[in-house]
Amino acid sequence: ETELKELDAVAAKGGLLALYGRRRVGKTRLLVEWLKRRDGWYSQAIEGPVDLQLQQLYEDIRSRLQTSVVPKTWFELFELLRLQRGR
Repeated sequence: ETELKELDAVAAKGGLLALYGRRRVGKTRLLVEWLKRRDGWYSQAIEGPVDLQLQQLYEDIRSRLQTSVVPKTWFELFELLRLQRGR
């Protein structure tokens, strides 16, 4: 609960947040729980060519997007996210 409140406080300020630490200490679990409470999105990055990375991320979040446009570049993906209604 303490860490979740800290994430809330940082998020309220806006900007980029980097969550880091040793392996297997619960970073992903903390992030997933925090995002669940905020109706947020989560996708695990993959190693590989850019087109495969974009495809994987798009597949992970496509059901939450209000468009059927498939992004072909990172710029297009972030533009689609920017144009979404709501938060």
